[in-house]
Amino acid sequence: MSFSLVDFYHNLSRLIGFDSYSYTARDTAEILDELRGGFESGSLTAPHVKAVPLADAVAAYRDVAGGRAETKLVLIPAA
Repeated sequence: MSFSLVDFYHNLSRLIGFDSYSYTARDTAEILDELRGGFESGSLTAPHVKAVPLADAVAAYRDVAGGRAETKLVLIPAA
């Protein structure tokens, strides 16, 4: 991931995350459970995302690669 550090600083942004590759699934679940209270209280907020049907994955990847995605995209399986 890359971003403009100057824009990040001027927007008073915060980056919160962890390297999930360094943890087991159980460890990751425990960390996420610990974060739950922050989301429930509103002190942490999730980024805005757009759900995209898996059938539209190719177009979604093209939008991301072409810089046309206006928000984070989450692929969802067909119902």
